[in-house]
Amino acid sequence: MAKKRVAVIGAGISGLGAIKCCLDEGLEPTCFERNDDIGGLWKFQKNSSEKMPSIYKSVTINTSKEMMCFSDFPIPDHFPNYMHNCMLMDYFRMYAKHFGLLNYIRFKTKVRSVRKCLDFPVSGQWDVVVEADRKQETLVFDGVLVCSGHHTDPYLPLQSFPGIEKFAGSYFHSREYKSPEDFVGKRILVVGIGNSGVDIAVELGRVAKQVFLSTRRGSWILHRVWENGYPMDSSFFTRFNSFLQKIFTTAPINSYLEKTLNSRFNHAHYGLQPKHRPLSQHPTVSDDLPNHIISGRVQVKPNVKEFTETEAIFEDGTVEENIDVVIFATGYSFSFPFLDGLIRVTNNEVSLYKLMFPPDLEKPTLAIIGLVQPLGIVLPISELQSRWAVRVFKGLSRLPSVKNMMADIAQRKKGMEKRYVKTARHTIQVDHVEYMDEIAALAGVKPNLLFLFLSDPRLALEVFFGPCTPYQYRLWGPGKWHGARRAILTQRERILKPLKTRVPSENSRVSSGLTCMKMAPFGLAFLAAGLAYFSHQTHEPTEHGKPTHPMSPSSVASPPAHEPTERGKPSSPHLALSSSQLLTWVSTVTKDLTGKGAAGKPAEERAMMEEERARGAMAGFQEGWYTDLMTVQISTEIVPLEEFISVWETFGLGLDSLRERPSIIGPSFAAHPRTGHLRPLAPDRPPASLVLKPPPLDRATEPHSQGARVLGLHTACGGLSASIVRSRALDHGDESYREPIVADA
Repeated sequence: MAKKRVAVIGAGISGLGAIKCCLDEGLEPTCFERNDDIGGLWKFQKNSSEKMPSIYKSVTINTSKEMMCFSDFPIPDHFPNYMHNCMLMDYFRMYAKHFGLLNYIRFKTKVRSVRKCLDFPVSGQWDVVVEADRKQETLVFDGVLVCSGHHTDPYLPLQSFPGIEKFAGSYFHSREYKSPEDFVGKRILVVGIGNSGVDIAVELGRVAKQVFLSTRRGSWILHRVWENGYPMDSSFFTRFNSFLQKIFTTAPINSYLEKTLNSRFNHAHYGLQPKHRPLSQHPTVSDDLPNHIISGRVQVKPNVKEFTETEAIFEDGTVEENIDVVIFATGYSFSFPFLDGLIRVTNNEVSLYKLMFPPDLEKPTLAIIGLVQPLGIVLPISELQSRWAVRVFKGLSRLPSVKNMMADIAQRKKGMEKRYVKTARHTIQVDHVEYMDEIAALAGVKPNLLFLFLSDPRLALEVFFGPCTPYQYRLWGPGKWHGARRAILTQRERILKPLKTRVPSENSRVSSGLTCMKMAPFGLAFLAAGLAYFSHQTHEPTEHGKPTHPMSPSSVASPPAHEPTERGKPSSPHLALSSSQLLTWVSTVTKDLTGKGAAGKPAEERAMMEEERARGAMAGFQEGWYTDLMTVQISTEIVPLEEFISVWETFGLGLDSLRERPSIIGPSFAAHPRTGHLRPLAPDRPPASLVLKPPPLDRATEPHSQGARVLGLHTACGGLSASIVRSRALDHGDESYREPIVADA
């Protein structure tokens, strides 16, 4: 069967990820890029062409490298956390070269139109007209990914500034600004307090006679360097913070941000205090603006009321004379002229399901990628969108009905109107973690936090408390990357690596101040309480009207069926626990984290052993070993027999079936004749180790919950002395087995 062909429009950050996602799913992409190089907006061009997005020479990104990289290709550890645009382009070229993406890009090629084929209701195909060297051709594709971004059309509302036509000086949109050399000694007015406006005002403040920064509403100014010197986004965008926001709403988060931002400099004193809260507007990031204001190089002014030939008159009645240059940093609008009206844009608003899919297409074979303005980072979002879109194209993921999609669109619009200041800028806003999880769930790659806590506590802690980096969406499911776990556990090392250009002496060493592990016990208990609460709210009684005992085997529910991967295996095993089980488990893990668990080993040694154990255990579960036979080997030198028996019974792993096969547990155990509980035959001489296996499963009705319970047992026993053992059954009806193979533990 021939591969499906997909047209990718644009070779910027969204387009590169889209090409890679197509290749991962066995599709044949063709990317059309109107420039002669990759990078899109981030490719610096001294003379930008008409209607093309452009940056100035000194641009440094305001998102840190660990948060904005591709999910299976970390940025080199020696690269700075906030990169200059030329270094960012180096990273894009590394990515394109590593995955061979350049072979699929046609440069200097414009897309003129994208229209449905005549048989579109059946085929879902598109006629794509492209032009290169003044020659046009029509190509047929099975799908289209539009990756042209939302910085396509400079927004220059001159009608809002009376008298600008009389102004004798020069004025232009910020996209035309490239470097400060031509502005030495001039009086300059910058209109707009977004990231571009602030950056340009700060840069010109070093060479101009005076710079004025005009703002209509003011803005909260975030800084790149956050607590303990860590990047702002890696400190703020965590699952723990997102969890708190869901529990407490945005009010306390806003209060915390206001207190933090005003502790650096009082926004009211600097003329920047807005009426809205920090999370009600897209943030402005600048480390230098307060320094330029306090030194007088930049003066903050209100909105411009009127221009004369040489003056700017502001709404507060003040006047600034002898203005030489006006730079309008008023942002961009977006449009899709090549789609011939297929997607209507009104006041920067579009009706797209999840900001991606037109809801009224007969076949979902066109998606818009990267049309988001996140409180966070665009690149990992657009990559995740592409991963989901190509699965929709292949029919592996289905969209809901038109009615449900329209309802989702209306709900999202209503939420944005309620939260954000009403401007054309806030029509495609999303929260970083929340939206990433939303798309990841649809793509089948959202991390299962509860399963991680049960199977790999160290990784779970970093996923929950640490930065929500893109690697989290490669832990399992379609497109799983085996390096994701290591990338997550070493992400802090890569953050600090470029900073350690000088090693301080021992007596000058101070604490890093990391709060992640300090907050771990509290956070675990808090998470457990929250989940227990929601579990209680949604608890369903049994058929007799009473809930089952929280520790009984029947209370561990079978998970829902999951969409299989290409190998025909579940994308991620789930384990459903009652609130009591969850709280009991959290108590066990919290005790282990302090180094006072059953093993009695120091926390650092336990962490090293846990990492080795988890690597083998997780590999086994990801490969689906539990579908044949799963056993657990327990070292009784570390875990007392009585404690193991108690935990085994807690997880309900079929004691009756075990007692029916005494050879499985050997002569060390026997069933108590009255209670039926297992007990050691020789308590004074406990065995060195035991190999135990649960009873055979009916995989048609319970495909993976038993394996998950075994892994949960494994973790609850300390996670250090137990090894996941793999055995392949020769025949599910046969009691003979191959020799057990111990996983890499």
